[in-house]
Amino acid sequence: MNFKKVIVSLFAAVVVLATPAVAANAKGLPNKNSNYWNQSRSIKTTRTITAYEHSVSNNTLSNTVLKKKTIKKGTALTVSRINNNHKEWLLSGIKSSNGAVWITKQSTTTWMKTYVDPSFSTKYVKTTKNIKVSAHKVANGVIQSKVTKTATIKKGTALFTRKLSNNAGWIVYGNVPNYNGVWVYGSTKANWMKAAKVYKTGFSTVDSDKLPDSGYVTGYYSYYLGSITLGGTTIYPGDQIRVQKTSDSTESIMINGLSNGVNVGNNQGLATLTNTVVIKLKDSSGKETGQSRIVARYTPDDVRNIVLKGYTPQNGDQWTSFRSDHQTYDVYVYYTSINGWVYQGPWDPNKTQSNSNQSNSNANSNQSTNTNNK
Repeated sequence: MNFKKVIVSLFAAVVVLATPAVAANAKGLPNKNSNYWNQSRSIKTTRTITAYEHSVSNNTLSNTVLKKKTIKKGTALTVSRINNNHKEWLLSGIKSSNGAVWITKQSTTTWMKTYVDPSFSTKYVKTTKNIKVSAHKVANGVIQSKVTKTATIKKGTALFTRKLSNNAGWIVYGNVPNYNGVWVYGSTKANWMKAAKVYKTGFSTVDSDKLPDSGYVTGYYSYYLGSITLGGTTIYPGDQIRVQKTSDSTESIMINGLSNGVNVGNNQGLATLTNTVVIKLKDSSGKETGQSRIVARYTPDDVRNIVLKGYTPQNGDQWTSFRSDHQTYDVYVYYTSINGWVYQGPWDPNKTQSNSNQSNSNANSNQSTNTNNK
């Protein structure tokens, strides 16, 4: 059996990028004839199966079985179909003899289920040393093995990385040079990086941000208003206050035990029951992008954040929290791939440019680590 395309996958460092997944039906994974299996998939066995080791010579799988092994239920593997043979599956993740591979012969796909190995998940890291990365072109969703150029990523650089299947290296993205392809670091080790700070989401919600019609309650000074000084105390947007709604146009703030009536006009309101504002972002045509900007007093992981019910972080959302000058912000961006927020830098809304962006981070944060080789 000749399977040149498959054998290359065993010895070359190439990787498939994100490809529209075929959803599993109620009976399990797509059937053996589906194009879903044209690339490698991470799975766990749902029952005991038998695997066979064969030697490989001149890109050809020998008919002679070297060894036979029982693969127990619950074993994590990477599988790929051998060319268009819909009954033979190449198994990665089992130690094999030099120049040999393991296969299993299965006529259905009911013997496995999808599985994501935590060791192959996206990580946000800082480099602990200078690393030399290589750029690879992508053709038909497959990263080519040819190196088109190289670059050096300096020690201390924050970036995203994912491990390639078969321990063939790492995809790196985020703070890397612009390139219409992917960058790969070929090390099989992880001693070149350390975990960088990821801010987990921390907030509580309220059903409504409107003040009740009577009585003093704990509220938060509106982000739509500038600072105000009452009774010798300066109140900034997002500050916690004791406030009472006295009419549609007036509210009273309690400061040092004394009430201070304020005319709010047009039902604008001095305070709300949330200390955040969620703003839907729009493109240049005015169409919503699907992302939001959150204006807040605290960092995104702070449990003191209060958000109006219904908000869930989406990939690319921006969290902006006031800095101590009450004029500029710290900016964080949410990445679903790491289920958290990454600090981007300070932002001054009075300037047209900000230094809060990381090149390529949004475009590359959803890359897949499934492998298939060419």
